[in-house]
Amino acid sequence: MAGILNKLNPLGNGPRRFAAVDSDGLHLRVVYAERLGRIVRVLRSSAVAIPDSIDADDPRQLGTLLGQILKDMRLRGVGLLMNVTRAKAVLKPVSLPAGVSQNEVAGMVRFQVEKDLPFRLEEAVIDFTIESHYDSDSAAVDGAKSQGTDVLVGAVRLPVVDHYRQIAQAAGAKLLRLGLRPYANVRCVNACKQSHFEDTVLLLHFGAEETEIDLLVGNSLMFSRSAAVKISSSDASKSEMDESVRAVAMEVRRSVQSYLAIEQAFKIDSILIAGGTGIESVAAEQLSAELKAPCELFDPSCVQGFGEATDPSAFISALGLAVGHSGRDRLPFDFLHPKRPVVKRNRARVMGITAAAVLLLTGVVVGTAGAIQVAARKATVTSARQAVLKERANLKKLQHIEKQVKAIQEWQDQHRDWLAHWAKLSCLFPGAPDTYVSGLKTAADGSMSFQVKARDSKFITDIGISLAEAGYKFQPGGLTSSPNPHGYPYSAEIRVFVDPDMEIDLSEVEPVTRPADDDSVRQLARATVAKDKPSPTPAPVAPVPTSTNGAPSRPDGNERSSLRRGRKAFTPKMAQELRKTILAKCDLDRDGKLAKRELSAAYHFIRESRYIRYFDQNRNGKLDRDEYGRLRDFFRESE
Repeated sequence: MAGILNKLNPLGNGPRRFAAVDSDGLHLRVVYAERLGRIVRVLRSSAVAIPDSIDADDPRQLGTLLGQILKDMRLRGVGLLMNVTRAKAVLKPVSLPAGVSQNEVAGMVRFQVEKDLPFRLEEAVIDFTIESHYDSDSAAVDGAKSQGTDVLVGAVRLPVVDHYRQIAQAAGAKLLRLGLRPYANVRCVNACKQSHFEDTVLLLHFGAEETEIDLLVGNSLMFSRSAAVKISSSDASKSEMDESVRAVAMEVRRSVQSYLAIEQAFKIDSILIAGGTGIESVAAEQLSAELKAPCELFDPSCVQGFGEATDPSAFISALGLAVGHSGRDRLPFDFLHPKRPVVKRNRARVMGITAAAVLLLTGVVVGTAGAIQVAARKATVTSARQAVLKERANLKKLQHIEKQVKAIQEWQDQHRDWLAHWAKLSCLFPGAPDTYVSGLKTAADGSMSFQVKARDSKFITDIGISLAEAGYKFQPGGLTSSPNPHGYPYSAEIRVFVDPDMEIDLSEVEPVTRPADDDSVRQLARATVAKDKPSPTPAPVAPVPTSTNGAPSRPDGNERSSLRRGRKAFTPKMAQELRKTILAKCDLDRDGKLAKRELSAAYHFIRESRYIRYFDQNRNGKLDRDEYGRLRDFFRESE
């Protein structure tokens, strides 16, 4: 099968000297090497911190910095090798039927993987390698290997490839190869012989925004995934570093459990850690204790020519990319020059096309004799065609109106006042500085789903409490966290079921306070004026008071971390619901009363919940002696 890949790979040997480049979001690392037959020797290496003024996601800014580094290393114009991170690539195992010829492999791979891609095939760059994978069907039984061919397919979107091309262009160099980082890491580990045959090695590569988790069995990569964990800088506090380590450890445990679901007879023999974030040593100690396996920092000093460097393990990707650029066992993925189907020359098809061309020429010659008659009939056909096109345009307009009428009729048939429900739900949500809704849709089963973005997970919890208080049945989705440039990292999908018999009284709720920079009122007024209808001038939106640190504050001067929705009166119905909630959460012996230990738990529950606002009269976020007395009286009434 190696012959198939060599035949399909158009890159060839390439230049003898090159530079391998890798970035972890904090540093830009360059390894200048030369190829001597099947051996690669490192000539120079450099690591430069990315300044805060440079956006690491901007290819032009990053390419300009890379060009300056190459100039300082006197490597202007050298060919570049780069890696695509695991988070930007899709890996999919595919089994091809037995008897597939060499010329058909690439075509069959594209055909089988098209339905599994999360993006269109026209937007994808697809490459593959012929090897088994941990979740492929043919890898489960040894006897099945003779029945077909196991192929691991890798795909990235075209904008990802263009991103790395722009970096090389801004650096004034030519991009020679675009590989996949997990395979570069594996090649560097194998070059240093730190993975033995049939040994299971867990390889962790730390980056500023993500951590790549790779599982090696012998010399092969059997499992790979990327965990979106933001690593604290080396000058961060110990608690922040411990939090980053705990987040990485949780992702590692998830990855191990995912692999155990397929390979039950599985045991980690050793753990290798690489990276230059500054927490690698702390992570090695904690992971070794949790996974009960020896854990050490990866040492790439065995690579020929690689000398001393700061954080040498952070060079693992660049060194693996350089080592894997020589010999017959070069890195399997190259998204810059992917393996493409071999073009077949069908002589019978060529002869058929030639015969068709001769017949077409004969027809043109014969048709010229009746050109006058054809012109007259063509005019008649053109007139009839224009009439048909006009009628089709009218038909499309009528179909569009019919579709709108049908949608409105279906909406009315559901017997639900969606606008009134949404108006009430908007009053139950926290303010815009804390949360916003990024998506809203309704379903035929009488439910509406919305995607919520929040600054803190507690605001999403507050939404659930408010929905329950208002009498809505809802189904919360999973809470996820990911980096957000606007400061809303937490997101969740909430599905609310609307009862058709539910009565809506908007006078019972108060609208959420609008931010000072809310322009929706002005936009609505502008739209009304555009219709040439007289309308009163909208009242200006009152600015929200701000504290000395820039955060919104309350009208009475008491600063709060964020705007909260308007307060409601503590009605007897709400008091009854609160008593039921406290008994359900804190009455451990289920006797309908709160003992001393259960009463303490109830105090803690109210302090951490939104119910504190009904007892916090001075609105300072705490309970003083008199407010504690009112809370104690409420518990006595509950008994």
